[in-house]
Amino acid sequence: FFIFLFSNVQFAQFSSTKVISVNDGLLSNNIQSSFTDSDNNIWLGSRAGLFLKKGNLFEKAPQATKYKFNNVFSIIEDPKKGKWVAGLGQGVLFFNETTSKLINVKSGLLNNRAYSLFYYNDSVYVGTFNGISIISVQDFSVTNPRFHQHKDYEFQINHFFNIGSKVYAAVLNDGIFEVTPN
Repeated sequence: FFIFLFSNVQFAQFSSTKVISVNDGLLSNNIQSSFTDSDNNIWLGSRAGLFLKKGNLFEKAPQATKYKFNNVFSIIEDPKKGKWVAGLGQGVLFFNETTSKLINVKSGLLNNRAYSLFYYNDSVYVGTFNGISIISVQDFSVTNPRFHQHKDYEFQINHFFNIGSKVYAAVLNDGIFEVTPN
């Protein structure tokens, strides 16, 4: 009995980990977001931009390079495999296999400091440092719902979630809000 009891201690589990850094091909050690798409591609967002892992290499996404899109905080995919990327200071980058588009204040986005993204019901909800914009996946039109917010704080959206058919936003310092187009 004692031999069995002490033999289990000798066979403890071991987890192997590996640190991947700029020394291994990353263009930045400051990874702010990661996402695995429906094709099992790994996307990484950092201050230096958006990267795609291909084999053992990391390549800068050409769409992000085209728009000089960096400081990536959120990456999502819609059901048609379109990628949506939130950039702090540049708005939202959309791309698929055939096209790319930058959605920013000039396009109707509430603020270019986009921090979080959430897909629900043919819309992409964009959390910014000053409110929420809702982008239609069909035509890229933008709706900016208004909220009663605390006068002493920026309306910083940390993340979205849904319960049933309702979408909610978790807001720094202000709690949780139900989000509707109006």
